[in-house]
Amino acid sequence: DYHERQYRPEHPGSFHSEENRKSLPGRMKSILMETNTGNLSRSPVQVSVQVRLFLLRLTSLGVCHDTCHFLHHISGHGAGLQTSAPLKYSVPHVVVSFGPAGQLIRVTPGFSIQKNISQLEIHSLEAILSETQEQQEMRDFPGPLTREDLHKVDAIEFAHQKAGICMRDSKLHDKSSGALLWNLLILLCRQNGQIVGSDIAELLMQSSHPNGSWESEAPTLIDFSEGTTAEAPPQKGEDLLTGNCSSFSSETSQKALQSYTQLLLAGRKKEALESAMSSGLWGHALFLASKMDSRSYTTVLSRFTGQLTASDPLQTLFQLLSGRIPTVATCCGNEKSGDWRPHLAVMLSNETGDPAVHQKAIITMGDTLASKGLIHAAHMCYLTAGVPFGLFTQKADRLVLLGSSHR
Repeated sequence: DYHERQYRPEHPGSFHSEENRKSLPGRMKSILMETNTGNLSRSPVQVSVQVRLFLLRLTSLGVCHDTCHFLHHISGHGAGLQTSAPLKYSVPHVVVSFGPAGQLIRVTPGFSIQKNISQLEIHSLEAILSETQEQQEMRDFPGPLTREDLHKVDAIEFAHQKAGICMRDSKLHDKSSGALLWNLLILLCRQNGQIVGSDIAELLMQSSHPNGSWESEAPTLIDFSEGTTAEAPPQKGEDLLTGNCSSFSSETSQKALQSYTQLLLAGRKKEALESAMSSGLWGHALFLASKMDSRSYTTVLSRFTGQLTASDPLQTLFQLLSGRIPTVATCCGNEKSGDWRPHLAVMLSNETGDPAVHQKAIITMGDTLASKGLIHAAHMCYLTAGVPFGLFTQKADRLVLLGSSHR
């Protein structure tokens, strides 16, 4: 029915106009000569390419869609190449790939049908990126680290420089943790990878504050200062166990002790235990509870640890020794819980009877820090917990590239 269509007058610029109809045979003949359609029988691939180029030239001359579709239908049946899906690339395109020795390979197709010549270009990535900051950092890196002629001092000096850059980087979210990660690598390098938890704990406390001290508004029994000073006698009204300034005066404490003694003389141990806890006599309370049932002892321990704030590393230690995941592991990284470093230090310095609980507590702390965007701090936890390195494609893996998140 294609040839039975009635002619309808069109505007002068249309393909159906009298002017275009008269000049079409000559123009199509010129296109056929240019595209060399006389040799289309050489191969199916060449047939497809030549026909598509021919149709593109017809379209550029203003040939209507029906005519092009008809010619495409005829050429498809003649060559046996008609497909339902379009080609991925309708015209030749540039191909780029990377070589194994730092090359960039670029293949430019030949757009001339007669010549059909492609160009192969090989570029050096080092030359292309010579003026970039990344290339300069690659030159400064003293690697590969496995080579025999690499001196340990060169690797340590490089890590020192990177730690200093982290502290001066205003765009880095957690500068101190970034520097801490490099300092851990320095420690590993100096000791040939042989370190224990107390070594890392010392490093953590040095980086907790510029002068290596740790300050907290909450009282604690842990002394993080390096210097040895004479032990000061307890002040009046100061709790000998927790260090809290008790509201009871010396006279009041004496009366509380007498009341505790009177209750024991009367054989009222439960009331005496409650009196000792209420009066802050934790030493008496713990000793008495240890000679009673396990429930009483657990109650005293809970009441005693309840006197400590969540930001106190002692709270973390007592919970860990009790076989529980410390509360700070799920809420660290904010102002309420304080600095996370003393909590990690106290966990690394005091191994528990169950290594699985100990590892899970540190990994949980790392997950909490990672969820708050503290990637360097989280990786510090993962390294100390012995988390293995994973794959970039596995989003469930915690550690892939130090200092970078793949999630």
